[in-house]
Amino acid sequence: MSRSSLIAISSLLSTIVLLFGGVKSAFSQNSPPPPIFVGGPGANIVAPIDAFSSDSDTPSCRATEFELAASATIRSVTFEGTYAMAQTIGTDVFTLQILNDDNVDNGDLPGSAASPPVALEVFSRRDTGIDEFGLDVYRYEANLVAPIELGAGSYWLSIANDTRDDDDDDWRWTVATRDLSDPLTAQSTTSQSGPYISSLRGNPVFTLLATVFAPPPPSTSFRTPARTVVQWPRPFPLTQIGKRSRPQTLRISNRGGAPLGGLRVVAAGKARRDFLFSQPARKSLAPGASTAFKVSFRPRAKGVRKAALTVRSSAPAVRAALSGRAAAR
Repeated sequence: MSRSSLIAISSLLSTIVLLFGGVKSAFSQNSPPPPIFVGGPGANIVAPIDAFSSDSDTPSCRATEFELAASATIRSVTFEGTYAMAQTIGTDVFTLQILNDDNVDNGDLPGSAASPPVALEVFSRRDTGIDEFGLDVYRYEANLVAPIELGAGSYWLSIANDTRDDDDDDWRWTVATRDLSDPLTAQSTTSQSGPYISSLRGNPVFTLLATVFAPPPPSTSFRTPARTVVQWPRPFPLTQIGKRSRPQTLRISNRGGAPLGGLRVVAAGKARRDFLFSQPARKSLAPGASTAFKVSFRPRAKGVRKAALTVRSSAPAVRAALSGRAAAR
């Protein structure tokens, strides 16, 4: 074989190697990153052995242990749950909060907050086809309205619903196993932020992800409808009756593909007059645009005060929970 033939064959082989290397590199770049943390069976749907109430309407909020080997940014989560007593499901109002594992008085309970409660935007809710004591078990895929950045270390994850619109629909976080080797799951009867008063072994189903759930890009013949996303308000600190707290500024965004119009904010609940709020600065939003409004707390009676804030527009209404603690004069 001539020298020129050998050079040609060598060049061809190099081209093939580069081509397949590029294809492999392209596939690796397009593949989604691995989950940040997997609790319970992860993506595998199994019949739950139990379910822990985690509903701020009860109130009973749960948190479970998890570890991060490296820094991560949480943008979405999958989890499973069921609705006690009733099978007619209303609107979910989920929040997620991360707590530190720094409770020096009792290492078996969550400590300080590593993040504020973050609203979950449920991308999908589907019946798994399995039951927990005769109640349908649902699997949720949800995006965090604001991502949470964490360093390596030990943490507690809390996921809670708010079903105050329907007294029969208390939400429960399903548990895959309850073995002695399972992580601890703690309970708070006050709020998602704590304090947590007890813990037991249990493995709630969840997966923390660095990516977001998104619909396929719209075709030229179809445009996704307008969709309202509201920043979740933080609980107001202890405020004296008749005094006014510092306001919180909350953002409203249009995450859909069509214009959003007729924006207005209303409040409901027994303590609704304890919360003062402005109307959005803009009444209409183009796709991807946002506006803001303010909420403050001026309690009329002592104790924990709660109300529901609803943002109405040309898109489906969106609810957020308001809460604050009031002290006597």
